[in-house]
Amino acid sequence: LNEVLKISIKHINRWPYKFNYVVKCFHDSHFEEGIIKLCLHQAHALDSEGKALQWYKGDRNREDEIKRSLFDSRYHCYEYIFNLAYDKQNGQEIKNKVNIDEMLKSTDELFHACFYHWMLMNKHGDDLLEFQTPFLESYLKENAPDKIWIYNYQNGKYAESAVQLLQTIKDKENKSKLEERLRLLQVAQSL
Repeated sequence: LNEVLKISIKHINRWPYKFNYVVKCFHDSHFEEGIIKLCLHQAHALDSEGKALQWYKGDRNREDEIKRSLFDSRYHCYEYIFNLAYDKQNGQEIKNKVNIDEMLKSTDELFHACFYHWMLMNKHGDDLLEFQTPFLESYLKENAPDKIWIYNYQNGKYAESAVQLLQTIKDKENKSKLEERLRLLQVAQSL
């Protein structure tokens, strides 16, 4: 299977292979590392100039069909990977640490942003805070400001954490109940 992966990656732009078929074969063979690597390479091959990341970081204009289409194509590749992050056992989702560690080795910033978003949408935000990647802190600041204080606290940045927590409490758009705000204020005081 490693040889198939190498050949697929080597010829990813040269021959019209059946990407979905190769991924399915890897899946049927439980070659999850191969799925992760192949999908990341395929996403890059579809958008080697990084226009999808430009679109994502910009205004995400729906009118920019080229960049939006590149984003959608890359995201399609990433979805195969997201499904490997957790295993279902007895009706519960169990974190697959081996696969997640392999995913986090990626230097694809757009993959990281999409994976973090997927984790938040699938109620895995607490697991997300355990990651140590060069992209996570900026993602949290922009997309999950209610979690950045926890991340900084866990990483020994106590003063930053306290300031961010106070900002979260004072935020007029924060819909938390008074009891929750008081609890968070007590946490901030203890930092």
